[in-house]
Amino acid sequence: MPNVPRMGYIIRRSNQNAYHNGDTYVECQGKMCLLSKPLTKCEKGLLRCLYLMENTTCDYPDYTQVKTITFNNGDFLKPIL
Repeated sequence: MPNVPRMGYIIRRSNQNAYHNGDTYVECQGKMCLLSKPLTKCEKGLLRCLYLMENTTCDYPDYTQVKTITFNNGDFLKPIL
């Protein structure tokens, strides 16, 4: 199977609107915000804790604090729907 870009995990798993025009934007507080990789240790730690919670418990993590960051490279690629 060829290496084809796909819609990223965060975009697929959430109910937030997203827009891709070479960069990926997600809707936050009524405007479109650029999606980025976590930059600080705090952001990385928080995101890792939320991923761990989602993958090891029945709880649904609150991603509202990290709506504009992701570790998933697929979130930065053009979606193929």
